[in-house]
Amino acid sequence: MGEPIAGSAIHLAAEPISVRQARGVLRTLTGGKLPESLVDDAQLLVSELVTNALRHGGPEIRMWIDLVDGGVRVRVYDSGAGRPAKTEQADDPVLPSGRGLHMVDRVATEWGVEDGPVAGKTVWFLLRDEQD
Repeated sequence: MGEPIAGSAIHLAAEPISVRQARGVLRTLTGGKLPESLVDDAQLLVSELVTNALRHGGPEIRMWIDLVDGGVRVRVYDSGAGRPAKTEQADDPVLPSGRGLHMVDRVATEWGVEDGPVAGKTVWFLLRDEQD
């Protein structure tokens, strides 16, 4: 699974400020341990996953950050029902949203969705340094 650098779940409030806080936690835990460009990309993807959890998920949001060989794996859990899906209209520049998972798909080395043990789901991504 990788080396946990957060130790345990990071609980995030179901409030917009949590997006910025999640990015800050990621930078604090990975800064100096990974290439700066990889940390920047990971922050972008964390923003997308936490924003989706706030908009479409349940009130309980948790995040885990693990160092893996040459990269980072981030998981974001929310207690809401339903599974996220990429929209077909993602390339429409007029739409105000709907591009997040397409961005995750393009930037992440791998990503996926797992159902929670009782309720909710976890959306995760793995991001590895291309030079490794």
